[in-house]
Amino acid sequence: MISVWDELVEAALMGTDRRPFPGSDAPGALGDVLRGASDLLDAATVVWAHAEAGRRFPSYQGPLLDDPVDDDRPLLPPGAVRALGIILADRRFRPALDEWLELALRAGARLPGEALPALLDAVRGPQRSAAREVAGPLAGWLGARNPAWEWATRMRPPLRSSKRPDASADAPTTQPDSEAIAGLDKAPTGTLLALVGHHPRPWSAELTRAALVAVARSMRSQRAGLMAVRNALPGLAQAVDPEEADEVSALVEVLDELPDKERGPARAYWAAPLASLAAMVHFRRSLHKEFP
Repeated sequence: MISVWDELVEAALMGTDRRPFPGSDAPGALGDVLRGASDLLDAATVVWAHAEAGRRFPSYQGPLLDDPVDDDRPLLPPGAVRALGIILADRRFRPALDEWLELALRAGARLPGEALPALLDAVRGPQRSAAREVAGPLAGWLGARNPAWEWATRMRPPLRSSKRPDASADAPTTQPDSEAIAGLDKAPTGTLLALVGHHPRPWSAELTRAALVAVARSMRSQRAGLMAVRNALPGLAQAVDPEEADEVSALVEVLDELPDKERGPARAYWAAPLASLAAMVHFRRSLHKEFP
């Protein structure tokens, strides 16, 4: 049994094109008045007046919605769900959404239903396929009831193993880590930009440390190419080994090594991008700990 109020709220949230308001099926005097309502706003006024008069909403057997297909996968750990909430709420961490989706896929678990709407609203382009898989059959059920999520009804998640894939399967073979590290020693600015754009992720600890040394060398030298290095930091934050977060934080100490006359301008130039780099890498480290 459902109430007139429940039907009204559902129609308002989902849109009358997809979920018409059948309030005229209500019994008694309220149903008589609702049958003369011209639109949803008119019906809402009637229902509001009914409630203000202290009347109880009558319950009746309205049209039933089909239940979503059962999903027997375990729920993701609460910490992983909270991490998703942070990613979606704080735009600083939104770039970590791809990594969160990949970790969730590897875990072979599902989101609780109440967390799905925010995820379905946020994903774009290639992320949608991964989100559809993480959400499971409930995504298609929700998509059939909200035009904004209709894409979820047209996607069938691919079959994939919950085991962690071999990182070498998708990695380019043209430049192993050893060559990338050697390149950073010779030309840190250009090589760092190339690595951020093309080297497979996540980076190894050795390559991460080499990249951070290259950044530190550029900060100390205060020479041409600083803008290119600084612009590479957001991509670096998403690529490096998150277990090396402490090494990232140590970059700030490089500024203390500069001569007094250079220290102030260098801090003004590097403080914000370095803080963003450290925040993202520390967040990624905590993110990995939340998944089984």
